[in-house]
Amino acid sequence: MTATFESASVETTSFEDQYFSGAALYGDDFDAARIARWYGVEARAPEEEFARTAPERPGYRYEYHALNHRHAFRFLAGRRFRQALAFGCAAGDDVAPIAGQVDRFLAVEPIERFWRTDIAGTPAEYRRPTLGGCIDCADGANDLTVCLHTLHHIPNAGALLAEFARVTAPGGLFILREPISTMGDWRQPRRGLTANERGFPVQWHASPGWASRCGSAASAPSR
Repeated sequence: MTATFESASVETTSFEDQYFSGAALYGDDFDAARIARWYGVEARAPEEEFARTAPERPGYRYEYHALNHRHAFRFLAGRRFRQALAFGCAAGDDVAPIAGQVDRFLAVEPIERFWRTDIAGTPAEYRRPTLGGCIDCADGANDLTVCLHTLHHIPNAGALLAEFARVTAPGGLFILREPISTMGDWRQPRRGLTANERGFPVQWHASPGWASRCGSAASAPSR
């Protein structure tokens, strides 16, 4: 699939210098129309993204339990969460290992065929995401917010980080796992990747803006 991309907004700065350097995050300043086009391209080839990992695929096995445990879940031992937000969790395999510590999951997932009434025996309510990134959830409603390997599919990632901070309770925990590389030049077709997904340069994670985007939510980005 071939997708078209607008040039960088700063004409004196090359696309590579602006986005591949980590100076700016591609898509983070998109308006509503460009966000809609982004998702329109993604929706036209869902098999490209999910053919290998879709939960209904014969022989499917979630492959990142050890990684999630090493960088995040082992630090949750002994804690109990009234409600946990699982963002982009598909059928919930990623958060299943901590289901015994959660009273209720609020799952935000665009693909309705993945929706379930429970995740590993814990009640789950599924909702669709919105184009603007707003989460249909009250302020501070979640003791734990989990977003694993999903944010790089979203153009306006900064706005969503602000939403994670809003819906996470004071003193709550925020677990984020994302690739800290470009994932290649997304202006060109890449094997096994959708047209728009791109990684987050480590400079973006480490920038002062990260703290302001996350507000008071505790963040634990892992590599």
